[in-house]
Amino acid sequence: MQTDVNCSIGLPVGGFPGPQKQGPYYWGLGADKAIGRDIVDAHYKECLYAGIGVSGVNGEFMPGQWELQVVLWRVLVLMIEYVLLDTFSRVTVLQQYKIDEE
Repeated sequence: MQTDVNCSIGLPVGGFPGPQKQGPYYWGLGADKAIGRDIVDAHYKECLYAGIGVSGVNGEFMPGQWELQVVLWRVLVLMIEYVLLDTFSRVTVLQQYKIDEE
């Protein structure tokens, strides 16, 4: 890792010679393209340990650029419970009035 320079991980000192196309580093596929994966994996595990739900990890446009998709599990569970309760309530009321839901 380049600890003695002010440069993002995976980028050559001074940057690339020009604008790069969305290309070889996108999605972080390949041993020479997944720059910083060990750091991202450690971060991912720390998030899970802290109770932060991570639903996905992917490499982005530039080397060393990663993205974690975070899910607020408590909110997701509440939404599911709400939908189930709403569905149960609606079906129960419709049954009382002898109405079939289609």
